[in-house]
Amino acid sequence: MSARLVWACAITCMLVGVALGVVLGVSEGSARIGGEVSSALLVIAPLGLAVNITARRRRANRGEDSHDSVEFQAAVSARSAAFGDALLLSALAMLALTIAPGALPMLWALLLVVTMVTAFWLRYAAELRRLRG
Repeated sequence: MSARLVWACAITCMLVGVALGVVLGVSEGSARIGGEVSSALLVIAPLGLAVNITARRRRANRGEDSHDSVEFQAAVSARSAAFGDALLLSALAMLALTIAPGALPMLWALLLVVTMVTAFWLRYAAELRRLRG
């Protein structure tokens, strides 16, 4: 399956999901929650799969999927170090939401995700620099 076809299917599913969310967002009642979940799945799942397929193909083309490559070793080291960061940051976010329950949980969640991703990439860059000399 070509990359263009994968992304075309993902974008089509995303547009259907957004349209479903808009149409069902106008209606009210218990069916709205099921519609929101369905539309979210139609947006998130295909885009996640397309990104995963594209990333795997790029890693294979660059030779980064080999267990002997420097990039692979740096990624494994950065992931293991970032896992501890993720646990600590999650605990701090729960504490912050407990102390300040009036704060917007969505902003805390967004801050948590951005911080965890940033922690991984900073650790990856430092580990890659260390391994390459």
